[in-house]
Amino acid sequence: MAKIKKFLIKAWPWILAVAALAVISDPNNRPDAIGIHRVNIEPLSFSLDRSRSDLSDAKIYFTDSAIGAEAVTSDDKGNFYSANVYGEILLLNFETNKTSVIARTGGRPLSIVFDPVSQGIYVADSTRGLLWVDIKTNDVKILLTEVDGIPLGTTNNIDVTKSGQVYFSDASQWRPSLTKAGLPDTYQAAVFTILAGDPSGRVIHYDPTTKKARTILSGLVYANGVALSQDESFLVVAECGAAAIRRVYLTGEKAGKSDYLARGLPVYPDNINRAEDGNFWVASPSPLSPIINAVHPYPLIKTFMFRFLPLASFPKPPTAAYIMKISAKDGSLVQSIVDSTHPIIRSATDAYEKNGNLYISSVKGSFVAVIPLPK
Repeated sequence: MAKIKKFLIKAWPWILAVAALAVISDPNNRPDAIGIHRVNIEPLSFSLDRSRSDLSDAKIYFTDSAIGAEAVTSDDKGNFYSANVYGEILLLNFETNKTSVIARTGGRPLSIVFDPVSQGIYVADSTRGLLWVDIKTNDVKILLTEVDGIPLGTTNNIDVTKSGQVYFSDASQWRPSLTKAGLPDTYQAAVFTILAGDPSGRVIHYDPTTKKARTILSGLVYANGVALSQDESFLVVAECGAAAIRRVYLTGEKAGKSDYLARGLPVYPDNINRAEDGNFWVASPSPLSPIINAVHPYPLIKTFMFRFLPLASFPKPPTAAYIMKISAKDGSLVQSIVDSTHPIIRSATDAYEKNGNLYISSVKGSFVAVIPLPK
């Protein structure tokens, strides 16, 4: 980081000149016009050793069908589900290592969660909005495509209360682009949002009884994982671009207010799931980028990067799977699982605990991995 800052200081006059030309040549490319903002990243609150191999004994499943499986969920009968890059909602059979398609969303599903009240699966589909799948009939219903008059940009992650109230994140107004194969690419939208510091992410409450929705928290730089506390008095949301976890109070004197549960994370937090002990599992596919951190205070430099540098030229952090258990009380690190050596588990975007096992998946991988947790 020190070397990068030293380079920026020396190169600043040239970068400023080129960035200024970019802005002058296209008035619509000014930072305030395209949503480029300064972002303050807090100093690291702890570090994670990337060289660890904590997942060497993990059992690997569904490498031929769980392609880009962002998350895993289970119903009240013990069945497990996931979703892949082709828009398929999958029923997972760990005994046979086979999957079956129970529904197709027609988009790019990310998070899914089973709702015991409706006996269906809520789906955060990054391109189609908030969906609901009837697991008996396989019907797919579109519930929301906009909230408060604003279209859903990248519907990302969901959690549901015991009474069936739905909370989900709309990551940002940057919609996924298409790959050469014609599939939605959520990675590019995430990188651009984080680099821009675009605070268009939000958390939304949907009431399935009234069918009304409202934004309960906005101004987030790529709103990602959402999880309710054990007593449902608050929820947490991963503000990926700020390397932080926000807390929104749902009941009590602080209802409607928010604060930070954790800041200064060493990784970009992705999905969050409540652990069986009441704490939170937070998965991440990537450590913080020193390049992005270094340019965050300088909107003109970021304008230059957007205008002249293709995404492929951005330095990519070293791959590894990062999983943290974060205290629900004070946001401190309770436990960590890190692996940079596994030949299949190259990243992690979800860590879902059920019956003493941790189910790990990744939007950038093709697997569901299972490890037993210490009793």
